[in-house]
Amino acid sequence: MYRFYIYASTIIIPKGFNTMIETIIASLSVAAISAITFIAYKHPLGYRKLYMQLSYVLLGVFLLLATWNLATLFGSILSLQSQATHSSSGTINVSVTTIVEMGQKFTFLIYLFFIEQAIWGYLFFLLKLPTILENKKD
Repeated sequence: MYRFYIYASTIIIPKGFNTMIETIIASLSVAAISAITFIAYKHPLGYRKLYMQLSYVLLGVFLLLATWNLATLFGSILSLQSQATHSSSGTINVSVTTIVEMGQKFTFLIYLFFIEQAIWGYLFFLLKLPTILENKKD
């Protein structure tokens, strides 16, 4: 169906492939949120047991992505530093795209933190949902 070509260690992805993957990821995310919400509403005791495991998975994914992002950011910085020390004039030619990419990596960390906090907040809300619903009945 799709063919991937590798030229000079760069993978060329066919047109339309990224949007298909994004659509699949978005659909699976909505399905997962719906399933977790259903479990929390219909089976609060079961969700209470599931909450800690979901929290650990969320923390692990956050730490993994943050570590990977920081490693690539520091790798870019060390690469630029190495270029500066090995050049005869002490200056380096840095393209604007390199600087923009480094800024995007840092911005991704900030977005990742806020997304992780929003997901954790939603999971905590679902944990407290039975007590909220009990108080509304009274």
